[in-house]
Parts: sequence; C-alpha cells; structure tokens
Amino acid sequence: MSSAGSSTPDKASSSDLNSQKARQLVSQLKELLPELRNTGQVPATLVLEETCNHIKTLEKEVGGLRERIDHLLANVDRETAATIRRLLGSK
Repeated sequence: MSSAGSSTPDKASSSDLNSQKARQLVSQLKELLPELRNTGQVPATLVLEETCNHIKTLEKEVGGLRERIDHLLANVDRETAATIRRLLGSK
C-alpha cells in the first residue's frame, strides 16, 4: 500500500523527465531555426515563437511555389502537365 508521501518522488521524477525532454525538444527546435541556430541560450518561449513564425514563412513560400508551378504547367501540353503533377504527387 502506498501512502501519499511515497507517490511524491514518482511525480517529481516524472516531472523532471518531462522538463528534461521539453528542454531537449526546445534545443532541437532552436538548431533548426536559422535565426537562432548560432545564438547562446535563449528562452523557450522565444524558440517556440520563432518556430511558429518560421513555419508561417515556409507555408507562404510553399503557396508561392504552388502558384508558380501552376502557372508553368498552364504553359505546357496536357500530357506533360499530367506527368509532372503525378511526379509531384499533386492532382
């Protein structure tokens, strides 16, 4: 039978592991961000904010590339366009 006091070390241990894992993940995100890659220690909130900003930027770039591809495909014959779309995995 466990008492309330004996469960506290388990909770603390689990909390420590979660904190350690969170720090590790934030560190990995930081290394993926060009803006923060070569900086010293920065707050986790800044890393998360920059990650969100970077993802939004990438989404805009992908949208622009989609439009550019669609424009280019409009200028080739249907068979070639269908082949290219198939290779790109788009419909």
